[in-house]
Amino acid sequence: MSETDTPADDVDVVEAIPSRRINFPTISFGGKEYDHVILSPPNAQSLDEATLKPTGIQTVQHLIRMHGTLPHTVLHLLLPQVIQFAERYFDRFRLPVLKADGDASQGG
Repeated sequence: MSETDTPADDVDVVEAIPSRRINFPTISFGGKEYDHVILSPPNAQSLDEATLKPTGIQTVQHLIRMHGTLPHTVLHLLLPQVIQFAERYFDRFRLPVLKADGDASQGG
């Protein structure tokens, strides 16, 4: 059987997830005004780097900085609701936490 003859149940398809726009009240900074951010799908490296951040807010801010359209300094001025919407968008890309062998929570 060649690669082109692979049965359909042996094929995984990764579908593109579209970018997401989040609107928010205008923030003025550095002579410019910001009223939205457009988030694009993250890559594996930035997801891994985000896990090293000490807080959930910093994790989401890192992902916005890497895959959004806002300057780094504006991230600190965002309303908590913007962080929550961004977190919902990025959550779909996170891998489930894998349990180590012999983990007591596995029941054995």
